[in-house]
Amino acid sequence: MAAQATAPNPASMPVAPVLLTDCGLDHAARCKLQANAEILAGRLRLPLRAAAGGFGQWLGTGIGASLEFQDHREYQPGDDPRYLNWAAYARTGHYTMKMYREEVSPRLDVVLDCSPSMFLQPAKARRTLELLAFTLACAEHSGARMRAYQANPGATGELPRDVLLSHAWEPLPPQGVQGAPALGRIPWRPQSLRVIITDLLYPVPPESILNPLMQTSGRSIILCPWSRLESDPNWEGQIELRECETGEKRLYQFAGARLERYRANYRRHFALWDEACRGRAVTLARIQDEGELLDRLLESALPSNAVELCN
Repeated sequence: MAAQATAPNPASMPVAPVLLTDCGLDHAARCKLQANAEILAGRLRLPLRAAAGGFGQWLGTGIGASLEFQDHREYQPGDDPRYLNWAAYARTGHYTMKMYREEVSPRLDVVLDCSPSMFLQPAKARRTLELLAFTLACAEHSGARMRAYQANPGATGELPRDVLLSHAWEPLPPQGVQGAPALGRIPWRPQSLRVIITDLLYPVPPESILNPLMQTSGRSIILCPWSRLESDPNWEGQIELRECETGEKRLYQFAGARLERYRANYRRHFALWDEACRGRAVTLARIQDEGELLDRLLESALPSNAVELCN
């Protein structure tokens, strides 16, 4: 008799729509997650205000109504008379314009990987939604113009702000195909901060995911929830695994050597992702599903500059 694998590996879940209620995340639980995220966003935030990256609550180059004074220039026909420097005119008899830098609302493009591996067991599903709730709270606190999407290997779908705040949405159903989330279908905006919440558990080279992110200007951050059960499973004997995207079943005989090869491959997989992200200036923060989210962000996301301390 084959034993069912219980560790959250991409090959351990049948093809079926993921229901968050099955993960213990009913409407009340999701509302509580969002309330906790609002508190957390008062201590930590996404780097939306990093002027050097070209996004955030940064100062633009145009003339606007911000109180941030920039310079003077000579009056030109058609200029708004509200910005005339009358004190300078009284001194010199020449019309000059006060110039101000406009404040540009940050652009935040968020993608949630809704592949079944993200919701294989309650702790990881909870951490996934906590990261999404924290991202939404940071957007609300900063006044960011956020667009949110779901993606799996076969489909994408937008998650409007009111739908997110209603906590009435469910993950896109599996499409029965292998591969990475269809990030190439996401309409990335120029100069946006891209936050991708994904466990990176797909059999494609990192370059195939990262290179499309480089096609338009902006900065990318990957928040990667992970579980100790997937990094260090305790399988032993004959185990039946099912590929979560296709439902294909296979029998495996696990002993010490084979299990160690699995663990080594897991470590190598993320070493490749670390290297690829560093080479493309993409920030990668792996967030364990155990413990409080604040502790895990301080441990993993703050040192990598995926988040920053609030003033």
